[in-house]
Amino acid sequence: MSVHVYVDNRISLQEGLKCVPLDGDLSSLKRTFEGTNLFKDGDRLYFRLSDSLIIPIPALLKEFVEEISCHESILRMAPRESGIYRHKTAECELTPILYDGKHYYHLEIIAKTLEDIKEIIHLIKTGGIRPDESFENGQGGQTYQQLEKDYRQTLEELARMKKFFNHVCKFVGKLNLRKRKRITPAGLRFIVDGLSRILEM
Repeated sequence: MSVHVYVDNRISLQEGLKCVPLDGDLSSLKRTFEGTNLFKDGDRLYFRLSDSLIIPIPALLKEFVEEISCHESILRMAPRESGIYRHKTAECELTPILYDGKHYYHLEIIAKTLEDIKEIIHLIKTGGIRPDESFENGQGGQTYQQLEKDYRQTLEELARMKKFFNHVCKFVGKLNLRKRKRITPAGLRFIVDGLSRILEM
């Protein structure tokens, strides 16, 4: 198990923070805060907890905690669905792995508190939670070939609709409806038959 506790940048302004060059190299600093070693991860500072969730976060550091990350691997005792699990502030990505001939589930967890990490691990072990986002669902969407086929069919349909619209306009123009005071039953049948022939094109 690996547990990293990320702290906000306010800690850099605290009197308890000490920075000492490593081996005289000013570009590499050893940082400590009230006896706890701090490490850099990009622009963020974090400290490590022991490979256990039993030891609490030091009281002097609690107010600076932003986020806790935990990597854990548990032996596969029963099938668990791979995916993204969420519980309170905790979010866990579960993926199956094979190590030394044994099957494990690897958990990558991010949370605001150790308690939420403990709870989501317990829920996964006991089968008391399902993933919000499963990695085992059938793949959605369409392939490039399917999209290309649909695109061609759409273009063909638009071309047919344009042709139909042009025929309707020509047919209606021939009727010269503005000069007709009324449409007789025979005239109506003529219009219907003409539109039907256009639709059959």
